[in-house]
Amino acid sequence: MFASLAGIPVSEYIRRRRLTAATAEIVAGQAVLDVAIRYGYGSAEAFTRAFKAMHGLTPSQARRPGAVLHSQSQLRFHLRIEGSADMRHRIVNKGVFGLIGLKARVRLIYEGPNPEIEEFERNLDPAVRPRLAELSDAEPFGLLAVTDSLEEPGTEGTELDYWRAVASSHSGPDGFDSMEVPAGLWVVFETEGKFLEALQHLWADALAECFPPIRIAGHQDPSC
Repeated sequence: MFASLAGIPVSEYIRRRRLTAATAEIVAGQAVLDVAIRYGYGSAEAFTRAFKAMHGLTPSQARRPGAVLHSQSQLRFHLRIEGSADMRHRIVNKGVFGLIGLKARVRLIYEGPNPEIEEFERNLDPAVRPRLAELSDAEPFGLLAVTDSLEEPGTEGTELDYWRAVASSHSGPDGFDSMEVPAGLWVVFETEGKFLEALQHLWADALAECFPPIRIAGHQDPSC
């Protein structure tokens, strides 16, 4: 959950915060070994490797005038109790269905346009969308943009499969990718507004409010 909201795993955040504090002491002239031990490193060499991975400089280079350093700001999470976001949703118990379309492996971008998805869409053969529309015979109807197989830990820059596809009972024709989506309980959200911002804000709100799903005595909580 931390990684999804912050875009960085908690272990990486702690490491970078620790190095940020240690860097201030290095720049102030503290001995490398003393700083390394104080911040949990077993040797000056291990600390120097971690320091260089973050800054691209050794501790001695970081002390030179004009050295450009990096820092990790302290993250703060705020609970919003405003009720301004209208989370329109419904719970659907959906049977198995097929997904037919074309897919590409792209990098995850939490906010703003995704150049790799835009390039994939531009390069689609003009005949693909009409052909897919003919195969759409299951809910949700029409052309779909689908993401699947998100690479762990799900932070900015990790990879996922992006599909331009339809839900269908047909078998996938030659040249198209296909996948069977198992039966399960779905939460269906509705939103409106300027694309792409409305969709990305919906994802952020849904993730913060509803996931991971809560299970009590083997049943999913239908409240979200």
